[in-house]
Amino acid sequence: MTVFVDRVVRGDLPWICAKTGGTAAGKARVSSKTRSPGLTWLLVLFGPPGWVALVVILWIGAEQLQGRIPLSQDTFDRIQRRTRGAWIAAGVALLSFVLAFVLGTLPGLAWLGLAALLTAAALSLGANWATVGIDLDASRRWVTLSGVHPDFVAAVRAEGARERADLLY
Repeated sequence: MTVFVDRVVRGDLPWICAKTGGTAAGKARVSSKTRSPGLTWLLVLFGPPGWVALVVILWIGAEQLQGRIPLSQDTFDRIQRRTRGAWIAAGVALLSFVLAFVLGTLPGLAWLGLAALLTAAALSLGANWATVGIDLDASRRWVTLSGVHPDFVAAVRAEGARERADLLY
């Protein structure tokens, strides 16, 4: 669904959980990085140095949109658990790889690091799927909300219809 950017930034959305359609307990901060790399993708052709430069350009040059989306407590807790678990698993992976490198070739630590890295990736994907995606369009006026419940869409549309009707009187 598409809404005006100000509604997302201010959190001016109905008190219905955007993921489950139930009652929202609060409004969670959601952020999205928007990238417009243009011709910078040509850096891919320059091999590893170009790849590093591309990552740096995309990371530094990204605009960030932050908004407030209504969520139920259960949905918010689920996102927090998965995000926290992903960070812990990434830390275990990093520690395992560093110890394997420092202590020599210890295949058990390297395998543990790989398993922890895959776990971190899976938990991170799960957290992304559990939240609402926001994407700013090229005009910077409209935001597309993805992964929202049909009841939330209906409530936003009904609220918009009421606002338009109030403008007539």
